[in-house]
Amino acid sequence: MDFPGPEPADIVHVAALNDAFIRLAVSSEGRRLRAALPGTLAASLCRLEEPALERIARTPFLLGAIDECGTDRWERMLGASGPSDLVDRLDGPPAGEQRLVGAMLGFLGDLARRNPYAARVVSGAPLAWCEHVAGLSPIERVDIAASGTGLLAFRDVHNARFWQRLMSAGASDEGDVRRAARIWALQAVLTRGQLVAVQRLPAAACSMTPPARRVADRAGVSQPEARGYNTPPDARADDQRPPEDVPER
Repeated sequence: MDFPGPEPADIVHVAALNDAFIRLAVSSEGRRLRAALPGTLAASLCRLEEPALERIARTPFLLGAIDECGTDRWERMLGASGPSDLVDRLDGPPAGEQRLVGAMLGFLGDLARRNPYAARVVSGAPLAWCEHVAGLSPIERVDIAASGTGLLAFRDVHNARFWQRLMSAGASDEGDVRRAARIWALQAVLTRGQLVAVQRLPAAACSMTPPARRVADRAGVSQPEARGYNTPPDARADDQRPPEDVPER
């Protein structure tokens, strides 16, 4: 089955949203966003020069996240009936965050309607979430952006290695270095949900039913066959002699 990826125009939109997110994050209005970064990463981000910020913004997935994997949170927001009341709007996020969240919802919703797999690639979101966002009306997107306090954040914000790599190699002026860092970061985003499954593999292997242990009790079965080696009789080690042109040790 063919799963078409994002089109060039989609990557252009991703870069524009990334540029808006990075500029918001380094501004005075982005203190809350920066504060969630581990260690000294916030200070490192603010020290980057303009060309480095522009290179980071061209990363081919969204650097900003809107808690796409927060199932309970999105179920509450999607299940809310009617527009948010005045109190919710007064307690909502700053205007810059509202505009960016609304733009991200609009882009991801439109992309998910055309190609939900491409929406997952640029956001790391589950396909079920992409389908829900694709069904939002423009008014619903505005309401979510206005009332979703704390919804916007750095993608994988607590992963220090992830952001150290993007701020160093991902901002390099060498194209090959940037490309390698972006590929690594994209793989990290897309495989984030599979880590638990990978960690469970050893336990699953231990719980497998062991093979029968009485194979060697059968008459006429050699020891190599009893150990599970499907070695033909004429290729057993005890029947082999070294070639004549190779001296024995």
